[in-house]
Amino acid sequence: MFIRVKDAYLELTPEEFERYSLDLLFEQTRNLESLVFEHNKVIEAYDGNYQIDGYIEFTFMGVKSSLEEFLKI
Repeated sequence: MFIRVKDAYLELTPEEFERYSLDLLFEQTRNLESLVFEHNKVIEAYDGNYQIDGYIEFTFMGVKSSLEEFLKI
């Protein structure tokens, strides 16, 4: 179980904070379908590449939510 006040998040490195943030989101979304978490993902888009610190992809009520699909428009 996640207890926010017990974590010393002020003393984290930037990378540790990114991973900590992904852990928080995972705890709140772990029951979603097709859940994907990635740290430091590079996404190719029509106007270049984007480095994403914390990438999340999931399906909710049959609809896929993906930044990667959005950037390819």
